Amino acid sequence: MGGLLFTFTIALLTAGFSVTLYRDAGHSILLPLAVLVTSSVVGGYDDRLSLVGSRGGGLSGRAKFLLLGVIGLVAALVLRDPEFGLGINFVFTPGVRAPLSLGWLIVPLATLAIMGSAHAVNLTDGLDGLAGHTAAVAYAAFGIIAYLQAQIYLVTFCFTVAGALLAFLWFNAYPAEIIMGDAGALGLGATLAVVALMLG
Repeated sequence: MGGLLFTFTIALLTAGFSVTLYRDAGHSILLPLAVLVTSSVVGGYDDRLSLVGSRGGGLSGRAKFLLLGVIGLVAALVLRDPEFGLGINFVFTPGVRAPLSLGWLIVPLATLAIMGSAHAVNLTDGLDGLAGHTAAVAYAAFGIIAYLQAQIYLVTFCFTVAGALLAFLWFNAYPAEIIMGDAGALGLGATLAVVALMLG
């Protein structure tokens, strides 16, 4: 459950930055923040069941899949909705300048991306520091892309996540004494997909 350490830090800093610096443009930062927190809660509950549950197995695969599916679907609908959400229904494709409009097809695609990314980082979290290192690099890369797109609130968020992960890795170098577990891995993966979708 070591992931709760950096999840709490990221949530606190992001909320502070959004309120103080980006009152107008920063409202869309609530989506990646909400996905990070809710996915980490699911992962933390799974970790807790693994440690103290009667069976010691954590959440069943179906339950975890369903909960992440609900989080992914709600996030996808918020991404797509132009009135109450962000109105994102496009992706950029290599070699094409104009973004490719997907319409409502973005909803299942985004849901699948969020669920797949959450499970991918969770599977990567096997060796000491592997998920933390790769996620820090990915968030830093997306932070640079966000800077090039002038999405300053996402720049702040991405580098906050990367910095929190590097701090976690600094104090948790091999041999690891604290593992991030599902509490960190599911949140990092799901949020990474949301950031990617927000950037197109």
